[in-house]
Amino acid sequence: MVPARRPRFVLYDRDGCHLCAEARAQLERLAPVLDFDVTVLDVDADPALAARYGERVPVVAFGAEEIIAAPFEPPALRVVIARALSR
Repeated sequence: MVPARRPRFVLYDRDGCHLCAEARAQLERLAPVLDFDVTVLDVDADPALAARYGERVPVVAFGAEEIIAAPFEPPALRVVIARALSR
């Protein structure tokens, strides 16, 4: 039996961004609890992402939808993650 794929969220971040580091830590704490995976993309590693996001990081996306952007608190992140997972 093939294990089911877990939902995947994407965190757009950049090195040296303290809000990004906080968002990553929050997502890492929530992932095992809410059963999802996280992919972290450094916007500075891709010119198209750098142009798209500029200084507007961190941003969390689910599929093609940006579901939350900085600044946000841990309770807000948990709510939007749970809401996205329930769709």
